Amino acid sequence: MEVFTNRLEVMPRPLVSICLPHLNSMPFTRARLDSIMAQTWSDWECIVIDSGSTDGSLELLQEAERQDPRIRLFSQPRQGIYPAFNESIRRAKGDFVYIATADDTLASNGLELMIQGLLRHPDCGACHTPLIVIDEQGARIHGYYEQFDVVRYFGRWMDMPHIRRRPHDAVLFSLIPCVYASVTQMLYRREVMNRAGPFPTEFGSEGDFAWQMRLASIADVLHLPLKVGTWRIHPQQATQVYDSVKMARRRLQMVKANADFLYETNPGLSGQVSKSEFGFPYRLEAFRAAVAAVPAYRRRVRALLRAVSDDPGVLWYLYHGRWGSDLSFQYNNVSMVRTFMAQHGLNSLIKPVDS
Repeated sequence: MEVFTNRLEVMPRPLVSICLPHLNSMPFTRARLDSIMAQTWSDWECIVIDSGSTDGSLELLQEAERQDPRIRLFSQPRQGIYPAFNESIRRAKGDFVYIATADDTLASNGLELMIQGLLRHPDCGACHTPLIVIDEQGARIHGYYEQFDVVRYFGRWMDMPHIRRRPHDAVLFSLIPCVYASVTQMLYRREVMNRAGPFPTEFGSEGDFAWQMRLASIADVLHLPLKVGTWRIHPQQATQVYDSVKMARRRLQMVKANADFLYETNPGLSGQVSKSEFGFPYRLEAFRAAVAAVPAYRRRVRALLRAVSDDPGVLWYLYHGRWGSDLSFQYNNVSMVRTFMAQHGLNSLIKPVDS
């Protein structure tokens, strides 16, 4: 079979590599496998990296491998999710890569819709779609994803096909967490993934934040307003709730770690944005959380002074928020980020397209 791009050129159907890192996901393994097997785009390989499952899910994977030659199962020592990501990507042969986190699912036409989008827009290195958030039993959690800062930042753009020219999203990562909330809502060109390099392992379970920022530094991203991927919220998932101060500081650390790469790959950015401006919302959030964690007024004063002592530079950004009589500090992150992107001319990098 052959497909047609919007330029009416005949092209062979490309192979898609589905990368499935796996460890003891027995409650969800069957649903994940079923969603892969049901894909309307049949030209795929599924590379499963199991890290020593002992809950019976490994037997499901072995049976699936026996029944379908497109599934290839490999074992790897238990090193964490990102080494499993990297190993599966290393073995990928497809032109496109979809990372199928073990506890999530994908609509049966998910691969096909994202692939067709990237075939129509060969200048884009990745395809992004909105998320459907589900609970442990698979029931939809309405309104969860819609409250993310990034969804409110894009507003009406979330319902329109568009291209985000680089480095729009990479800069946005320095201001808003979860620009791409989950890899399960993305399809990547393998060539672009190779240029972005492996997922980092030094940032714990938020290593995809740093990697996605790196990818967005070198790739235009196509957004399609099609809810095809799910993101399951449950107690056993890899990304757990952190102390909010540590989380904000960790994200600031990742932004700084990727700043040089962002400037190297986007030389014109230096004339628009100073490195010192990157990550200031994370500094504000670390400050706010540190103060808010202390209920008593006098202790809160001491907490405020400690927070300033930990990061004196945060004083420059406190004008973005407002103070309560109890020394509480609040700020509108979405409004602040929209103003920042507009002032630096970065919102002009969002271009509407036909899907």
